[in-house]
Amino acid sequence: MFIPSEAVYAEIHGSLTEVVDESHRLRVWIVSPTTMWALLNTVRAVLKDVQMREQADVIQAEVGLLLQDATRLDDRVGALERHFNQTVDDVRKIRISTDKVMRRGERIGELQLESKNPEAEEDGTSELPFSPPARTNRRSQIRPQTSARSPGPCDRPANDQALRRRTRSRPLGPSHRP
Repeated sequence: MFIPSEAVYAEIHGSLTEVVDESHRLRVWIVSPTTMWALLNTVRAVLKDVQMREQADVIQAEVGLLLQDATRLDDRVGALERHFNQTVDDVRKIRISTDKVMRRGERIGELQLESKNPEAEEDGTSELPFSPPARTNRRSQIRPQTSARSPGPCDRPANDQALRRRTRSRPLGPSHRP
């Protein structure tokens, strides 16, 4: 309640304390011209604080949802990484198996060449319909090499004479598998 005179406002607060107490109980503020601006600024600050608290709750709820999404994304990236690592391991194992199959095929081809026609090998001709395929480095076809690395056993050219010596001295059979 606005009292336009400072003198009347001072008299009410000085001598009529029961009126001031009753106004506070009814939530009515008695103000003078000088206290009105202070009261208006206080009410405005309280309303602004209420709005900020409401928005803070919304922001906190959104941050909580964002953290849930980030956790879910992290779980999915972890699962994808595990699947990718498993795929890389499977491809590595397949490369090992194909390299072993190719080496065994070459040994069998060399044995067949030596046992069927030893003279043909000396003059460069062969009568066998099967000749072992040339070894290629298929690893570079699967995954391009991005960094320099030392050559592995699959990257070196096969030494034909050393391979022939090994296969001649060792018979193939169930008890002598390489």
